[in-house]
Amino acid sequence: MIGEAVQSPDPEAMKEDLGLGRRLSGFMRCRWPLVAAVLFALYGWQMARGEWVHDFWEYGAAVKELMRDIGSPRHPLLPLDAPHFSYSPYLVSAAWLGRLAGGAPVAVLAWAGLFNLGLILAGLRLFIAGTGCPRPRAATFYALVLWLLLWGAGAWQYSAFYHLGVLFWVLPYPSSFAFGLSWLILWQHLKKPTAIRTAAMGLLTAAVALTHPVTFLFLSASLAGLVFQGGRFDGRKALQAAAVLGIALAVAGFWPYFPFWQIAFGDNSAAYVASDSSMYDHWFVRTWPVWVCLPLLALGPGKGRGAGLGVAMALLAVLYALGWLTGTWYVGRVISHVALLGQLLLALRMASWEWAAFQSGYFGIRRWSSVAAIGFVLALGLVG
Repeated sequence: MIGEAVQSPDPEAMKEDLGLGRRLSGFMRCRWPLVAAVLFALYGWQMARGEWVHDFWEYGAAVKELMRDIGSPRHPLLPLDAPHFSYSPYLVSAAWLGRLAGGAPVAVLAWAGLFNLGLILAGLRLFIAGTGCPRPRAATFYALVLWLLLWGAGAWQYSAFYHLGVLFWVLPYPSSFAFGLSWLILWQHLKKPTAIRTAAMGLLTAAVALTHPVTFLFLSASLAGLVFQGGRFDGRKALQAAAVLGIALAVAGFWPYFPFWQIAFGDNSAAYVASDSSMYDHWFVRTWPVWVCLPLLALGPGKGRGAGLGVAMALLAVLYALGWLTGTWYVGRVISHVALLGQLLLALRMASWEWAAFQSGYFGIRRWSSVAAIGFVLALGLVG
């Protein structure tokens, strides 16, 4: 009413609202480190239990044999003077460090898994920041949550998969080391190309190829895809990607522990039929939450961000289809990386949706559609 005194805001209420806002802001900044801390703690519990399965024991035997004679190891499982594919830069380095520390082979491999977890987390965080994402902390948080949870029923329990049902079993595996190293290489690929950077990336990519050829396929497709990261073809990035892959393949051919070219590209697909043909069994049922959520990329702010990841995802999907058409079953393992890239694309958009939800300039349907999109994706992660 006219003449009535205007009621001033309550200072205590303002302080309480400000304190709540600061606590919420602090929690949101710390989300991804909290998830990382939980993962480290859970893996530490796994190490303390010492219950390992499947390929861990084969890799443990390889570490034991390398620790016995790192210069001229025999076959880790048979009494033969024969090369073995597991004698990669990863296990050779682990065995060398184990000899220095005087640790048991199983303990060495378990501690290597802890290192691999840190490598994956650091590589992912640096890569997301390198893409120019305006909210890298939020995007990293969402990427980790989706990697762990956004899968369908019966998701594969194999190496090179990183969902919550298998992560702590596979962290010591060579595939996990190669996966973490790949994100560091891709982070460098986002930077300005230089001769030194290209040479270093080539050497690291050779280590990935020697350690886990399927992850090398993921890395190769991602290097090619990021040529389009800015939304258009980048000739300098294309030359760098070609040089990196050329250096990697040339260097890998000189690896002294096994004949890389013969193992990676020889006619050995029959050895994988029994297990890797399952990569094509019920693939949609096992990955459906990713495909259901992908259309949401058309909503809200941040459209077009991550174009290079989309190209890489498409390249790997084509490679996956070719594996089925040709019966090259081990190539089917890239279905993991197809899903992981889709989840990362969603995480980048979720960070943008979250920003829109908290902006004062976004009202009504624009704000609530962002909130609903985030809630929908997270709900599928919980029930998928």
